[in-house]
Order: sequence, then C-alpha cells, then structure tokens
Amino acid sequence: MKRYIYVIVSLFFFVGSSWAQRSISGTITDVDGEPLIGANVIVKGTTIGTATDFDGTYELSIPDDAETLVVSYTGYTTKEVTVGSSNTIDILLTEGLTLSEAVVTALGLEREEKSLGYGFTQVSSDEITEARNASPLSSLAGKVAGLQVSTNPQAGGSTEIVLRGYGSATGANTALIIVDGVPVNNGGNVSVTTFNNANDDFNRSQDFGNQGNDINPDDIESISVLKGAAATALYGNRAANGAILITTKSGSRNQKLAINYTGSFALSNVNRLPHLQNTYGQGWSGLFDPIENGSWGPKADGKERLWGNTVNNSRLLKPFNIIEDNLRDFYETGTNYTNSVSVTGGSENASFRMSYSNTQEDGVVPSDNDTYKRNTFSLKGDMGNETLNVGASIDYVNKRQQALATGQGDDAGGGKVIFQELIQIPRDHQIVDYRNYNDPFFNIDNFYTPYAQNPYFGLNEQGGEFEENRLRASTWVNLNITPELKLTARGGADVSGGNIFDFGNSARITPGSPNSTANDVVGRVTEAQINRRQLNTDVLLTYTKDLTSRINLDLSGGFNANERYSKFTSTYITDLTIPGFYNLSNTSQPPTSDNTISLRRLYGVFGIANFSFDNWLYASVTARNDWSSTLPKDNNSFFYPAVTLSAVLSDLLELDQATFSLIKLRASYAQAGNDAPTYRVNPVYTAGDARAGGFGSIGIPIGGINAFEVGDLLGNEKLQPEITTELEFGADIRLFRERVNIDVAYYNRKTTDQIIQVPLDPTTGFTNQTTNLGEVENKGIELLLGLVPVRTADFSWDLTFNYNKNENNVVSLGETDQTQLVLNSNFNIEMRAEVGKPLGAIYAPASAKTTDGSIIVNPSNGLPQAADDLEYRGSINPDFTMGFGTGLSYKNFRLSANADYRKGGVMYSYTARLNYFVGNAWNTQYNDREPFIIPGSVVDNGDGTYSENQTAIDRSNIFTYWGSNSPTHEQNHIIPRTFFKLREVVFTYEIPQEWSSKVHLNNTSISFFGRNLVIWTPEDNHFVDPEGSTFGTGLSSQMGEFSTIPTNASYGMSLKFGL
Repeated sequence: MKRYIYVIVSLFFFVGSSWAQRSISGTITDVDGEPLIGANVIVKGTTIGTATDFDGTYELSIPDDAETLVVSYTGYTTKEVTVGSSNTIDILLTEGLTLSEAVVTALGLEREEKSLGYGFTQVSSDEITEARNASPLSSLAGKVAGLQVSTNPQAGGSTEIVLRGYGSATGANTALIIVDGVPVNNGGNVSVTTFNNANDDFNRSQDFGNQGNDINPDDIESISVLKGAAATALYGNRAANGAILITTKSGSRNQKLAINYTGSFALSNVNRLPHLQNTYGQGWSGLFDPIENGSWGPKADGKERLWGNTVNNSRLLKPFNIIEDNLRDFYETGTNYTNSVSVTGGSENASFRMSYSNTQEDGVVPSDNDTYKRNTFSLKGDMGNETLNVGASIDYVNKRQQALATGQGDDAGGGKVIFQELIQIPRDHQIVDYRNYNDPFFNIDNFYTPYAQNPYFGLNEQGGEFEENRLRASTWVNLNITPELKLTARGGADVSGGNIFDFGNSARITPGSPNSTANDVVGRVTEAQINRRQLNTDVLLTYTKDLTSRINLDLSGGFNANERYSKFTSTYITDLTIPGFYNLSNTSQPPTSDNTISLRRLYGVFGIANFSFDNWLYASVTARNDWSSTLPKDNNSFFYPAVTLSAVLSDLLELDQATFSLIKLRASYAQAGNDAPTYRVNPVYTAGDARAGGFGSIGIPIGGINAFEVGDLLGNEKLQPEITTELEFGADIRLFRERVNIDVAYYNRKTTDQIIQVPLDPTTGFTNQTTNLGEVENKGIELLLGLVPVRTADFSWDLTFNYNKNENNVVSLGETDQTQLVLNSNFNIEMRAEVGKPLGAIYAPASAKTTDGSIIVNPSNGLPQAADDLEYRGSINPDFTMGFGTGLSYKNFRLSANADYRKGGVMYSYTARLNYFVGNAWNTQYNDREPFIIPGSVVDNGDGTYSENQTAIDRSNIFTYWGSNSPTHEQNHIIPRTFFKLREVVFTYEIPQEWSSKVHLNNTSISFFGRNLVIWTPEDNHFVDPEGSTFGTGLSSQMGEFSTIPTNASYGMSLKFGL
C-alpha cells in the first residue's frame, strides 16, 4: 500500500514540476493607439487567461512551454500571437465583427453568422453547466425566446422541448436533437401501462425520463437552437419542429496533456406544495368524524379528541389542532452528487478528449424510491492534415432510476398512488406519525379510514425500477479534394437496451376488521424490455468558388439514410399468491404479455446553394427530397425547399463599426415534412379476441389453437406527409461594439395535412383510421435584447431579455364537417383540437348562465344548474413568455441570475380536484362554510324570464358545491399556467492563477448556486407548479397533471480545477 501511495505522490509532484511558470505582460491597443479595456488574453489550448485593466495592460503567469496567446475583444478581430522568448508582448487589434467567425449550422456546415438568413440562438457551455443541472435540456429554460420546457419533477424525469408552439395535433412536436451532426434518440421511457397504450396516461404509471437527458452537460461545448423551418430543412422530416444542435468538447492540436475536474454537491427541498386551508379539520358536513379522510369537519379548537379505529379496545387521542406543514414534513431533503473528469491532449496531427462523469440523485421523497444514477464515458478524437481528417467518437451511458407512480391508483393491480393518498389526509393529522405502517393503528386493517390507504404502505411496498445501457458512436471523414472541393462523410449509431421492473404488493384486508369494507389490492409484478436502434449516414460534397472578386458561390449536395428500430416486450401478472414475492411465477392466473416491434427507414437527397455579393448580401437556396417507409409505397416521396436572404446594411453603407457594429436584415421561406407513424398504411393482425357478453371476453388461444384477426385500425393507402410552411422576417442590430444587441423576428408557420387518427363506425369492421385532416397555424414575434451597461477592466455588468408571443390557431380539420377532435380527456374535462381555437383547447362542465352571464341555480337548493355543453376555459398555450438574465463581474468574482415569466394558458389539475373533494382546498373556507347565496345568481321562471335567487346553499350542500356533483366543482379543476420563476442564481470566485499554480493547478474556481429558488403563481393556482407534468412528453401531456410530485428548489456548491 505504501508503494502505491509513493507512486501517486511522486506522479503528482512530477506533473506539478512540469508546469514551470513565467510571467509575461504587455499592452493591448487599437489602431489609433487607444487602450482596450477588458480585452481577453488566453493561452491557446488552455483556460489560463486574464483581462486588461483601465490602461489596456495585462500581466499573466503562463507555463514555460506555452506557445501561443489568443487575444479577443468584442467588436475586434480575434488574434493569435506567438509567445516567443520576450516577457513583454504588446498587441494591436483591428476592428472587426465577431459575426465573421464561423458557426455550426445544419449537417455540421460552418457558415459566417452574418450570412445566415434565419434566427438562431447559441447557449454556451458556461450557461449550461454553471447551475449544475443534471439535465442539459432543462438548463435551456428561460434562455431562448420561443422555447418552452416541460419537466417531470422526479429525479431523472422527462423534459420536453417545444419551439414556436404546437403545430401537430397528434404527431411529434418535440425538437430533433443532433449531437455533433448526428441525430440521436430522444425516446421517452415510460411505464408499461403507457407503452402498451399511449392514450392511457391517467392510470398508475411512472416516468423514467427521456434519452435527451443522458448527455453529460460537462461534455457540451455549446447548444445551438434552430427554430425556423429554413434552419432545419436539411435534416428532413424529423426537424419540422426545430432542432437542438449539441456540439461536444474536443481536444486541440499541439495541446499538452491536460486534466480537468468538476464536482458539485446540492441539496433539494420541495418548493411548491398546495396552499391549503388551515381552519377546518377531520370530519364531514361540518361534524367531526374520526374515520373520515376529509377536512369537512368543524373548526380546529385544540381540544383533545379520540380518532381513528378501535384496536384491541384502545383508541388514539390527540389535540384537534391544524398541522400547517403536515405535507411538507412528509418530504425530506434530497441530495445530488456530480463528479466529472476529462483528459485532453493533442499533437501536430491529432487530438483527443476522454471524459467520465457520475451523477447520483436522491429525491425528496423518503426512501430510495426516487433515485437517479447516471454514469457516462466519452472518447472523441481526430487525426489528419490539411487534406484528410478522420475522427470518431463513442459515448456510453449507464442509467439506473427508481421512480414513484403517479396517476390513478389501481386496486386490481399495483395498488394506490402515494401522492393521491397524501393530499386527502385531514389538515389536523401529522402524516409522519403514520411512518410505522405495521403498527396496529396504522396498518391496512386498522388505518384511521377505510377511504384511503396509509401512504407509507405504498412507499415501502411498491417500486418502479429502470436500467438502461446506451451506446452512441459516430465517425467522420473530411477530404479536401482540391482547395475548392471538399467531401464529408459521417455515420452514426445510437443503440440502447432498457429493463423495467414494476411491482406493487398485495394488500388484502382481514375480514371483520374496521377497514374490511375497503377494496383489496391484489398486487402486480411487471417486467419489460425496451430496445432501440438508430443508424444514420450522411455524405456531403461541397464546392466553393470566388466567381469574381465580389461574388462567391458555395454549392453542396448530399445523401442521407436513416433507420430507426424499436422493440418493446412486456409481461405482467396480478393477484399475487405470496405477498412480497415479486416474481412472474407468483400467481395462479395466466400472465399477460405484449410485444411491439417498429422499423422505419428514410432516404433523402439534398442540395444547398449559397451566394454572397460583396460580403454584405447573402442568399441561400436549399432543397430536400425524402422517401419514407411509413407512407404508401407509390406515394412515399415528398419534396420541400427553402430560401433565405441576409443583407448586412452596416457593411453596405460602411457605417462606423464603433457605433454600428452590425445592422442586418434577413428573410426566409421554407417547407419541412413530417411522415406518418409506422404501420398505418395497411391493416395489421392482432391476437384474436371475442366478446362473451357484458364486459367479458374470450381470449385466444383456445384448446391449444392460436388465432389472429385483422386489427381495429383501418389502413390508408392515400396517406400523405404533414407539410410545415414557414415565412420568417428578422433583424439583427448590434451597437457600440456589441454593447447593445437586438435580435427580432416575425414568423408565420402553417402545418397542413395533419396526420390524425379518427374514429370510424364499428359497423365498418374497424374503429379507427389514420388520415390527413386539417391545418394548424402558429405566428408570432421573438425578441432578444442584450445590454452591457458597464464594462471596465475590473467590473462589468450584462443584461439579457427575451420575449415571445405566439398565436396558435386550428384553421381547419380537413374537407369534412368535423370542427373538433378530442385529443385527451379525464373526469369530464376535454382537451380538443377545434377550428377557430388554439390547438389544445380545454373544455369543462360549467354552470348554466343567462345571456348576461348570471348563474342559473336550482330553486330548491341554490346549487348551480349544469349547462348543456362543456365550456371553453382557455388553451394550453401561453399568451407570451419572457426570460431575464443578468451578470455582475468584479475582478475574480461573478454573480449571475436568470428568471422567466409565462403569462396565460390553462391546465387540468387532479391535485386541485382531490383537494376540493376532501375539503383541504383554500377556497372551501368561503363564507366560513356558512350558508350563502351565489352572488348574482338567478332562478329560471320557465317562461323565458329570470328572477333573483333567494335560496342559500345550506351547510349540507357546501361539500356538494365545492367537491362533488356540481359544475362549479368541475370548473375549479382548471387552473392557470401563469408563473414566474427565479431559475438560477450563481456566485463564482475564480482563484487567481498565481495562487492555484502554487499547488500545480489552473483554471480553479468555486461556485455557489441555487435552482428554482422562487416560484410565483396567481391566486387561482395554489396547488402545483404549472411546468410539472405526469404524462411524459407530447401534446397530450400538456393537458396537465394527475397527482404529481412537487417540484423542488436546489442549492449547492461546485469546484473546478485543471492540471
């Protein structure tokens, strides 16, 4: 052991001794000799650097073997300077646009930013990682105009990214994710219930996250968000909803071996719990009842009362006091540990980067049933010369997750859902007292009420486990055939295999016990496998030629092939013979199995022509044609073009760059396609099944003979692709050496030939058919504003603001008389696609009203009469969204923060529904629960006239009004989506290089961060975080939540250093 310690220590000092330092200094000026304040000086290939002071001077300790300095300043051309032997290096910078630098666009093509005829937003590595969010997709929230994020708050839960609104009624709306030019899988890992029936998203289910969050954030160099069809058309039909381009970090040529480490630790607490009434306790109809699960009892008076069931001739006794934090006390402090290390290096003709990261998160629910563990390994390298360059990368991810069920409990299967059980506990009960669920007073036989189950039983006797191994690999070749002609070939594979183990113990109540009237839970065990594979190949030939001294031509053409395969296999049993034995053999009933296989291919050819005139006028024409295997064989080809224009007026007019850094106008027109789901052209066969009367059925096989029948889905040999057509205009204005930056865009996007599954008359022999119906329009404006009010050598202050207003409208539902389509529904609430309304219109039961809006009531009891039809309550779409960011830097200190605000939109909340039902909701205190007359209500006289209502709702109907069979009861379950969130606050101290070099370190910093520290919602939503979802991803998930877990606030610290 001593020998190993000696070797490690010796190696440490050897590495340290190789980092011998020397000090250099100098002055950075412009062509007029004026000092440049705050210019950056960095040793190339490292993170060692500094900034100039008020006099434009700098001083920097650098390694003896440093060869090149990279000097940059906003509004000036970046310059590389050879270090040499002198310790004094003065540098002259010339004015120039940072927009002359190349940016990565579709298919990995590099273009000057000022030449782009469409808007895009680039998010840097620091912005992604500074708050140490384990999800790279969630870290985009509030930073990009027109980008909406929805998340599941459980550890490792799903994140959905939607750009410029929802355009497809039943198809994909999520942006395509591209990593280093190769599309990757972003499949959602949901429960077996949802895999077997995508429309069943309300019953007991788990969310095991989506694959887009598998990427290690510390491996990301930048994320470019392409929102318009013109920006994404080259990626084909999958990018019709935008694209997220992730560029990962690489090694550098001529770079010495470097090691970088980042570690962080964070704590989490619930930050949004229902804001409940704190006046009334256990009981019903205003009277105390020791076995009720609601808070419809009397006011808490502090007197001691017996409660619960009689057990062995004993009762429980406690003061009748409100426990205001009984929900919050149930949850514990969650933890998150992340460690990431990378090794980079390079020679004259090669470079590499290797990294490993480990993330371990334990959520806020007591026990280990909400944990997330992710290990990633990445290796990326390239080699070559100016003529030929080849490279490859490989990423391995192992992910293990335990997730709690949400949705509706299942007594005929896995059991109750703990979040349902928690929110119906009376306000005077201390939930943590139930912790010992085997205690005679708290077990399933004797728990205080037969109407609910001890939440600690579900917490300890249920579980959902998921493990996935994933391998992403890509390789590329860049060949410069001539100075004008370049060939690029790229191939990639994304292969994953996952396993689900879901179990719920049986809970059979002893006959004759106090709770024997309650349902038994029979128990369930499920095992499933999910296998996915994606293969992608691109070949691209590019020709660049200066036709004249003022005209440049850039031509590209290529080919793309993409294959996606998935296989899902599941088996489950119910009615466990032996409690607590979670094995598929533990039942007397036959197991139920399901197997689904999907294979699809897409081939595409594309071309791009880029023109530039006099370095101020740029035009681009692109075209792509795809052939999809999911469309009819004789009609599976679809073509879509794009045209963009960019005019840099500041260059044309030769404006003073010190004032007008950039004045650019842009315009684009583009189309993008979206093909159909698999197996919709022809009917498919399914296992035979026959009705046996009532709810019964006869399953196949019978007597050892198997049989199949044509499924209920009628094929459609005339199916066409969805086509999205978008027109965009924009301007990019940068003033005062880019200290004022304004980017504004207007877009109008229409998606036609919506691919929708519609019901058929069962007499046809089928129940559904997938067809093309309708048109959805999204139009809006986006604004991005950046300001640098102060910038000196020691202090700077920057501000960012983004704004998006999107108007969504269902223009038609095809050439039929149909004007609406139900997309999702639950408890009489519907989410619809309806002509003339935004996509995702929410309808709910309502009170009958007169033409002037007065509520019509029943004259016998004063309760509202129900309207004949459901009432439009709003849509899932926001009126507008805004994001704010700021950063203050003083010497080695930096404080940054960002926040966002969403106005408008509504959602369904089961949490609201159940809290109203049990009397825990804040509003149920109205009028001190005394009889009241609904303000402004009227009575129908039966002759077309109305008279003022004089009938009060009495005490016995207070519950009916708020929590039971009343249209008001249903309306209250629709809550606003409006919110304000303080997303991130980060304080960083960069340790001076002269200090860290003494312990042989560089680029050392320590940060303290907080995430989701503040959330505000309007008073009509005192229940949940509007961003939280329990339905995975997709348009239907936006209907709302069903007994969701609360969202969390996190705070912690991180450490970075290099060797």
